[in-house]
Amino acid sequence: MKSPSKNQLLVLELIGTFGYLSTREISKLARAGHEAHSAHVLAQAMLSKLAADGYVLARALGHRPGIEPTVLKPGMPRGYVLTQKGANALNEIYENEWAEAPIEVDSKVLPWFADGYNLSLTDFATRAPVIELCHSLQAHGHTLNPVGRRGLARNFLGHSDLKHFDAALFDETGKFVIAVYLAHHQTSEAAKEVVKLARQPVPFLICCDRPIRLPSLQRWRASTNPAMGAFVLDKLPPGVMA
Repeated sequence: MKSPSKNQLLVLELIGTFGYLSTREISKLARAGHEAHSAHVLAQAMLSKLAADGYVLARALGHRPGIEPTVLKPGMPRGYVLTQKGANALNEIYENEWAEAPIEVDSKVLPWFADGYNLSLTDFATRAPVIELCHSLQAHGHTLNPVGRRGLARNFLGHSDLKHFDAALFDETGKFVIAVYLAHHQTSEAAKEVVKLARQPVPFLICCDRPIRLPSLQRWRASTNPAMGAFVLDKLPPGVMA
């Protein structure tokens, strides 16, 4: 059987670091330069091929571990997770980088990718702003590769130090560029978290469920760390607020 293509490996990597992704999310993250409908059709075809070859498994969005899986029917929203075969394929590719990556003291040594058989698929609506922000940056021509929270927690690219963020963006060489923070649903709590993060040296973008909340959180970041505020503004393309 043929090995996955470069584009297929990119999709597998996205699924692996985010834990699971829907067809629409894949179309946004892996096909940001395409028109929306075209990107969706391409994503559907690729995911069908990866599933047929045993690299990913389709599950119903919203499924919780320990509950009988929903029987998938045509048109039903679904999320895709890595199978053991998909995880093995990625771990084999990254074997040398994994062996050489720095690890935090007393941290558990884990392979960068694992199957998603027991993952919960319930937070797809909550994390939607993270996917939208990553998509917006890519759609504006930024060649940044998003890595999800699961990948960071497993020390992907040697960056478990970023595991408290919701995503991180890397350039084409694998160098860290900027992190992504999804604001707490209570603005007062979000402000506290933004101040705490802004006191650290890691630059981060902010996204939230309601755009009206964003300007105040941006002000908290800028007032706490003016240099970081200026850095973030310089990184953002026109029309994108984060």
